[in-house]
Amino acid sequence: MIDLKTFIRQSTGRTADIYKLDRRGYLRSGYFADVLVFDPDAYAPRADYMRPRELSVGVRKLFVNGALAVDDSRATGVAAGRALLRPRPAHCAKS
Repeated sequence: MIDLKTFIRQSTGRTADIYKLDRRGYLRSGYFADVLVFDPDAYAPRADYMRPRELSVGVRKLFVNGALAVDDSRATGVAAGRALLRPRPAHCAKS
């Protein structure tokens, strides 16, 4: 188990830094805003291998690229996300 502060840091800015994701992982002007507002006492993941699309409970709001994607634990139908393509390292040959 890790504390909430460490979990958030490792799931956001640190991950964006490791994978060199431009303008992601931090709440800064000009960055893509992915923001989760949740109740830590009520939060519980529901998805598993049999139900991978099941939403977690305790999620109050989820903004993806600044658009409201989840409102009171319910999907809004807004699909503002996009695939993040990592640049190919120079030492890797094209296939």
